[in-house]
Amino acid sequence: MLTELAEKVKCSPGTLYMIFRGHKQAGHQLVHRIEAATGVSRHDLRPDIFGAAANGPIHEAAVDPAEHVHPARKPHKHVHVRSRIPN
Repeated sequence: MLTELAEKVKCSPGTLYMIFRGHKQAGHQLVHRIEAATGVSRHDLRPDIFGAAANGPIHEAAVDPAEHVHPARKPHKHVHVRSRIPN
């Protein structure tokens, strides 16, 4: 089924898998093709690009897309602990 959808939207099954698992976001052109093939609204797929659907769910807190960073891409905060050695 994933392979068939990938053929319809002209991308690889691996790309769709990564999108569906949340590891990647579809670009605006791919979103339009997914919407045409499945009927899933582009507003649901990428509300950061197309805005929330007029009849969609109301979110309690809006996230500014400029501030949103995918968890896998957030910088790591390394804490270096040095033990004190008495002289």
